[in-house]
Amino acid sequence: MKSILKIVLLLPFLSFLFGCSSTDIRCSSLHDTAKRTITDLVIFSLQHKEKNIKKSILPVSIIIEKVASIDPKLKVLCLRVQLQNASQTHILVDSPHEWHGGLWIYTDVYALVYSGSKRDIHRFHHVYLAGEMGGKATTMTIVLSGQTASLLFRMNWLGTGSCPTEPLMSPLKGNSYKVRFLFVFTVKGTRQYVVSEEVNVKAKFKKR
Repeated sequence: MKSILKIVLLLPFLSFLFGCSSTDIRCSSLHDTAKRTITDLVIFSLQHKEKNIKKSILPVSIIIEKVASIDPKLKVLCLRVQLQNASQTHILVDSPHEWHGGLWIYTDVYALVYSGSKRDIHRFHHVYLAGEMGGKATTMTIVLSGQTASLLFRMNWLGTGSCPTEPLMSPLKGNSYKVRFLFVFTVKGTRQYVVSEEVNVKAKFKKR
């Protein structure tokens, strides 16, 4: 009983230390793919389930649009990102869609989003493609050599019923954001990642 009490009392400290809520900690103990709702860039390769992952030297780049807006069909806040592959081979990215319930599933895509002057933030959060796909969340994006994939990501996702999260963008946080994306991909059997430059993004919360 005393051990359980100690764990409960330690939760707030652990939340502060790792930058996640007690809900995140509870969910992480339930499933390996939900182990972290946020990932620190500096120790990204250590916390990723594939510890040998390395920063890519291939000519793969990320282009982030300057405006996030309400998609007229999906009715949710979205941000379009281009993943350009100028390498000599195709790359594979596991980029699932959002969904409304259950534990978070594995994704190869993360985003760092902050507003105001919070320049001490260096953490990446899971992001998912916008729109539910009839309960089928898993999607493998293949970017052929010399081509570009145009991907639409949900920016105001609330998480799931069992593992909620704070939206990356919301009217409460304002309209101006600093954004970076991190993509993990597979190329010729190896796992690599690439990180974008920081981009200023305006959020338009009203429907077009």
